[in-house]
Amino acid sequence: MRRDAAHDGEETHAACLDEQVAFICRWNPSKTDPWQVWRSLGEDPPHFASGPGYFTALLDERHELADGRSVRRIVLVTRKTGAGEQLLLVPEYELEGYWTSLELPPEEVIDVLRRRLFHRAACPPGRFQRGDRARSVA
Repeated sequence: MRRDAAHDGEETHAACLDEQVAFICRWNPSKTDPWQVWRSLGEDPPHFASGPGYFTALLDERHELADGRSVRRIVLVTRKTGAGEQLLLVPEYELEGYWTSLELPPEEVIDVLRRRLFHRAACPPGRFQRGDRARSVA
């Protein structure tokens, strides 16, 4: 099941785990300072992608729920230093993240989401369909 950041609550994650529903949910980083996250990566951040004017690092973390179970969060932290030939005086930082129950490598989870394999129209019949149980969770 794919969900947007409006369903970024611990109760929703716990309900999905209770129902044994595989999920990917966009993380809402509105209360998180991107620069602080970048700074926490240290001198050698884990590489995900890079190009002229940007570098994206990948974090793969587990967060414990109130009931003792844990949920995985995959975060992409991007540092932008320029666009094209224009350099920025101060780097910009962006966060993009996902909560998931999938135990795939983080690059594959991001690929699944970006290619929209979790979209019900792209799934084979009977697999990852939104039935009444999944709909009641969302």
